Amino acid sequence: MWPILIGAILLTYVGCDQNKNIIYDDECYPSETTVSGTYAPSCTFCSGSLIFAEEFDEFNLQTWEHIFDPNKEGFYTLVNSRRNSFTEDGVLFLRPSISSDQCATCKTNPVVTAAIRTTKSFSFRYGRVEMRAKLPAGDWLTPALWLLPASSVQYGPWPSSGHISIMHSRGNRILLHNGKNIGIQSANAGLSYGISQQSALIQNQFSRINESGYNRDFHFYQLEWTPGNKYNKP
Repeated sequence: MWPILIGAILLTYVGCDQNKNIIYDDECYPSETTVSGTYAPSCTFCSGSLIFAEEFDEFNLQTWEHIFDPNKEGFYTLVNSRRNSFTEDGVLFLRPSISSDQCATCKTNPVVTAAIRTTKSFSFRYGRVEMRAKLPAGDWLTPALWLLPASSVQYGPWPSSGHISIMHSRGNRILLHNGKNIGIQSANAGLSYGISQQSALIQNQFSRINESGYNRDFHFYQLEWTPGNKYNKP
């Protein structure tokens, strides 16, 4: 192997990363991304800079906040329990369980599971997001990767403030609509919003079919959000 000979390095200070380490580069283009939160970069960053990363080497509950939602009209109850949310070998598990296994006398939804968010620790507008996930299979399950507003003050609670769906699916192995599988073989993405939960949501949605099922392996889900457009790549 030939040695690498370095005579001089000329770098320009451009900001800092999510760990507040100084970044140097010879070219820097201003980013349209804006960020906020306790784990957001506190200094200038360039277009294309990595500003938030999570490898789940541990389950940092200062970064990830659990969502509590009784979901009275659905099939699941969201809880903060290490039985349903934990990390292991660099993987985050959001594991559903049957409610009767945890509370035999409870009158509740059939599934207990978990959902987490970074509302207080990190929020952003415009940028590129990429997640790697393996979806659960089973009736009553609705796995999703959503971008929700950090605050609903301006437009009101969901769905008035809307959400960007990087991915959402259904866990059903056999769920057909007009002869097409709309269960675990289908990954969907798009934009949803509406006046109220009872009203029909206005959606700009598309789907991608994987006949093997999205529960068989890990897949990458990507969103590129710019001031004029958003592009999903499930």
